[in-house]
Amino acid sequence: MIVATALVYYDAALNTESQSLKKGVMVTGLVFGVFSLSLCTQKVAQNVHFTTQENTSLADGLQTTETNVHSKLRRISQLQPFFHTKDLQKLIIQVDRTTPDYVPVTHKIKNRPEDYHRVYAMYTKNFSSQQHKYKYKVIHGRIQISWTAKHAKMRALPVTAYRRTILKLNGRQIDDHQIKHNWIGNISIRQKAGHNVLLIGYSDSLVTKLGDAMSDLLWLVIVILFLLSKRPTAFDWQQHQFFGTTK
Repeated sequence: MIVATALVYYDAALNTESQSLKKGVMVTGLVFGVFSLSLCTQKVAQNVHFTTQENTSLADGLQTTETNVHSKLRRISQLQPFFHTKDLQKLIIQVDRTTPDYVPVTHKIKNRPEDYHRVYAMYTKNFSSQQHKYKYKVIHGRIQISWTAKHAKMRALPVTAYRRTILKLNGRQIDDHQIKHNWIGNISIRQKAGHNVLLIGYSDSLVTKLGDAMSDLLWLVIVILFLLSKRPTAFDWQQHQFFGTTK
């Protein structure tokens, strides 16, 4: 906001004829810009200082509580080596938290700490604590999870099904009436005894498909215009021939 205000003052200074007003407006814009840069630099320096302290816990560095952190690390400084490895999943595993920004619950949750604590506890129980019991694989933009069951019964999975989610269990598509939506957002389906495979996909809406098509068409037009702008015009070609002949 401060930078935007400085740009507005600068634009106003360029469009005024009064020299004294122009000078005052430009100085004001400059002050706003320096003030914004100072605040940004101070905030970054505070964060760097806080995360490099040996006594800063991993939970405090990730801005959450100890109950929401599942890493074996205890200090935020121990996280630095994981930024310099080719195996990116090591970093993701260490910073994994049970504090999602979005949980598709089935009823309204009051804005109280005790209610949020209950939601996060249920999220940990139904999602984070369950994810290691399954094998995951990405196949052509879809997620495949598999597991082995001893009995054929309803099973709660760490999976969320939205309106256009497509679920195929053991090769057969599941209808909505075969799915039980739990209040925390995950689903329950009937598994079979033995090996189970669930394929999770998503069907784009017509608006999304139309937007993608328009975006592709726009990029094609941009590429064509760019190529046309690089072609020499008839006048340029005549000049090229003239100078070439003269030489």
